[in-house]
Amino acid sequence: MYQEYEQHHFLLDGYEGTVIEPKHPRGDGAYIWRMEFLGAFDYADRELLNRGWHLVYYKVSDQFGAPSVLPAMRMFQTYIEEQFQLKEKAVLFGFSRGGLYAVNYAAAYPEKVWKLYLDAPVLDVFSWPGGFGRGERSPKDWELCKQIYGIQEGDRDCCENPIHKIQTLIQHRIPVILVAGDADRVVPFQENGKLLYADYMLAGMSIPCIIKKGVGHHPHSLSQPDELVDWISYDPEYGAIIETGAQDWQIFQQEEGMAKVVLRGRCVDHASMERYHAFVRVVEEADGRPVVDWMRCEEYGDGWKIELNIPTGGLYRIESCMDLTEVCNEWSRRGDCIRHIGVGDVFVIAGQSNSAGYGKDMITDQQELGIHLLKNSGTWDIASHPMNDSTHTVHPENRDGANTGQSPYLSFAKYLKRILGYPIGLVQAALGGSSLKQWQCDGGELYRNLMEIMQSIPGIKGILWYQGCTEAGAGEGDTYFQRFAQMVGDIRRDAGMEDLPFFTFQLNRLMEHAQENKKYEWGKVREAQRQAAKTLPYVYVVPAVGGSMSDQIHNSASANLVLGERMAKSVLGHLYGKAIACDAPNLKSAMKKDNKTIVLEFDSVSRELAWYSETAKEHIFGVEADGKEFLPQKCTIVGPASIELEFSEILPKKCRVYGAADMDLPYDLPVDSATRMPMLAFYGVLVQEKE
Repeated sequence: MYQEYEQHHFLLDGYEGTVIEPKHPRGDGAYIWRMEFLGAFDYADRELLNRGWHLVYYKVSDQFGAPSVLPAMRMFQTYIEEQFQLKEKAVLFGFSRGGLYAVNYAAAYPEKVWKLYLDAPVLDVFSWPGGFGRGERSPKDWELCKQIYGIQEGDRDCCENPIHKIQTLIQHRIPVILVAGDADRVVPFQENGKLLYADYMLAGMSIPCIIKKGVGHHPHSLSQPDELVDWISYDPEYGAIIETGAQDWQIFQQEEGMAKVVLRGRCVDHASMERYHAFVRVVEEADGRPVVDWMRCEEYGDGWKIELNIPTGGLYRIESCMDLTEVCNEWSRRGDCIRHIGVGDVFVIAGQSNSAGYGKDMITDQQELGIHLLKNSGTWDIASHPMNDSTHTVHPENRDGANTGQSPYLSFAKYLKRILGYPIGLVQAALGGSSLKQWQCDGGELYRNLMEIMQSIPGIKGILWYQGCTEAGAGEGDTYFQRFAQMVGDIRRDAGMEDLPFFTFQLNRLMEHAQENKKYEWGKVREAQRQAAKTLPYVYVVPAVGGSMSDQIHNSASANLVLGERMAKSVLGHLYGKAIACDAPNLKSAMKKDNKTIVLEFDSVSRELAWYSETAKEHIFGVEADGKEFLPQKCTIVGPASIELEFSEILPKKCRVYGAADMDLPYDLPVDSATRMPMLAFYGVLVQEKE
């Protein structure tokens, strides 16, 4: 192994040590330390050797990175630095169980670690070898691990478990790059690397995360390792370095016209031992006009920290610099920039396929500066379709099985920005075909994923929700309201936002006759969505019916343009108090006029009800009673907000009325003549007897 390189092998404290020298050393003593499995999947190791890095290994196998072995590892590092003139900090490679060693060592001796490369890392011994989650148990390794860590049977609070050391890594701002397969059943990413990633993102520290689609625990690393090697090799040589707190294209949530942005960083000048002061300002990106003038940063550990209050608007640029004096000037030493940021309102996109967006027809919905998206990759960018693009995703839980298309939400955000006059941020979290169970607190992977995302973006303005087709198709319409209400309450509780608004779409249609026996399940879900808006605080609903379809169940791209504007008007009216007609006609009451006639009264009619098509009027409404269905022979608009239903039979004393309850809705509904908004569908509404 590595026979073409000069190697040194020795025993230290009873363990075998190895140092492999590059043929052409860099000159600064840079080295990588393989925690385990020297020579396995060593694409990056070999490329770094070619670039002049040393490669070292200390064979403390079968110790699972436990605290008892860390002093010996520290002794090894001191020895090789002195004997081989290596750098004072190492880059640790933690492959698989090597992640246990890497994280525990970095947490114990952060001053001796430069960076971490974690590849399908074990970070929680209860995930592997314990197998208490989704992963596979390794009985022999688990018994040994328990003995070494001193874990008693049933004890899940081992404080030396590396998963509990992540905050120490963050506190010392140790850079990490993650690589994992999304089909890893041995060391599941969701129980290991993703928890580290989520904590780093929550702390405002963006870390690269490379998810390999369809790959299990093996093979490790990347056969083309340039991205890894470039990240490992990169060393900012000079200037004020912004490490955490902001990304290019990020939209910050404003509160009362301001966003609080906390940046952390450090000053780097390898040629000088002087201590620099860091300075930061914010400027209008278009013309360079200062929005927040130069501010001196406070000292924070071995770096700096600053809290900025940035006014609503943008796009802005954050600039930094450093100087030896107490003030900066135009010739102060360089610093990092964060570009294209804005301060406005941020909305989360959640739900299933029509929220992810499956509009496949060709229609223009152009991206726009000031409408930005936090993508599944964990990075901000200018928003464009498809929103649920899973390229480089760090959220495999919400990766769709097929390519998505246009959604309603770019149209939504552009309309909102046009009225409000400031940037809008969108956060993608939807998944096609997802059930309400996946969005619930008790075991729902999409719920956990949503909470991780929301924790990294404090003060979300609202959630944009479109979901329910799965429950309708499964015949679970009767319980939808209760479970949706529970989900809303849980999200508000866990987000610490008791008045977090939910803006929902009422289901459109399903053109599939195979489910004809469940056609009224769609009516039940639509009614649950209508009732949620009537009874739950800060929940609002708009109809999704009326537009064309891309297929049996997905709204077309052209329909999504309309739906986005409908949702934007609802948000403007309810959230911002704008004087705008934003609600659809909504059934207020159903009362018998006589024993063959029912009068429906509607709320939220801006001008008057209108019905422009004679097609299938009598099939929109109906009555159910005593297991029998009654269809009206005539439907007539009899007032600005009233519709009269006439039946040929005498109606039972106790009956319930429905409107647009079918699975498929191949007909026009009554609309508000001012807004052209169709009425909300309803189902199972008790008909009152005339007094």
